[in-house]
Amino acid sequence: HQPDLSSERERLVRFCHHLIGDGSVAEDLAQEALLRAWQHADQLRDPASRDGWLTAIARNLCRHWLRERRPVGVPMSGGEADDGIGLAGAEPADEFDLEVELDRQDLAALLDQAMALLPVETRQILVERFVRETPLAEAARRLGLSEGAVAMRLQRGKLALRRVLVTVYPEELASHGIGVGEEGKEWRPTRIWCPLCGRHRLEGILVRRLGLFRLRCPDHGRLNDSLMASLFNDAPGYRGALTRLLIWSDRLYKYSFDHSTVACHGCGRRLSLQKDVDRPEPLVSYYCSRCRSGTWNGQKFHLLGLPEVRQFWRDHPRMRLLPHREVEVEGCPAIVTGFASVTSADRLEVIYARDSLRLLGIHGSRAGRCA
Repeated sequence: HQPDLSSERERLVRFCHHLIGDGSVAEDLAQEALLRAWQHADQLRDPASRDGWLTAIARNLCRHWLRERRPVGVPMSGGEADDGIGLAGAEPADEFDLEVELDRQDLAALLDQAMALLPVETRQILVERFVRETPLAEAARRLGLSEGAVAMRLQRGKLALRRVLVTVYPEELASHGIGVGEEGKEWRPTRIWCPLCGRHRLEGILVRRLGLFRLRCPDHGRLNDSLMASLFNDAPGYRGALTRLLIWSDRLYKYSFDHSTVACHGCGRRLSLQKDVDRPEPLVSYYCSRCRSGTWNGQKFHLLGLPEVRQFWRDHPRMRLLPHREVEVEGCPAIVTGFASVTSADRLEVIYARDSLRLLGIHGSRAGRCA
């Protein structure tokens, strides 16, 4: 029997907020802590120590966020994923029909556990529609919302519930004949060399119908952890998915120089576009508290997205990231970094302003051809 952890959500949000100072991200980390606790509930030997156990999980996640997170091209979630994946874009058709599955007695307990991991407002709308079978108009009246707003929240809630189920309970779903399909649970070798070291081929996960795409290097860990159905649901393969993600990241990078707000990729709401240059890994980010989508794009990923760098990578499949060094360009502080071929002497240097991250120049043996 797994403990009911949903009541701890508010306490964990306050705790994470205290540690990291960002309320939106605190919600994300608190939810991730709850999901991990559900995944590893068998490790809780003494129920009396549950509060301390949950707090330790949340503390470790906050420390990782502050110290070691690799925010590269990562559309992230604030509540429905155990690994920071956001629900974004136009999702493909549901893998199973909630209206049918909720009537199946053998799935009742599993769905109940999964819904307990969702935010209160998401759980409320699902219960009204599918458990109490409340008509849409009546649910809208009870919740004080328009029918359109209820329909939108209902769709997002279904996607959130499905995401929890396929992430936390894949084996249980499979036992009911509902599987995530494709290569959703296993990392598979790709033909893509890690662009940071050039020593290892990347491993990947691509589940097109979920829009799920991940790449990792044995030495550098995950390069990205993305869920954007609008990008990946018809991607031809790992390289195609990577190219689409890099182009998207490059557009956001360049857009950030001239705009202070951006449309949320999950619901279209206008959001403040943040640029944090005082980190070891500068980043551009935004977060939506309404649909809990967001992105934290690190500067390394922005550089990989530059058309000149993408061309250099195509010409030199095995390349490595160059150490960065600080210089001055016309009296302003700047950073010089870039990429070097592992199999030749070719290299491409990229210069960007330290304070704004704006691109200042690209030089190297392939710069003229790439420009």
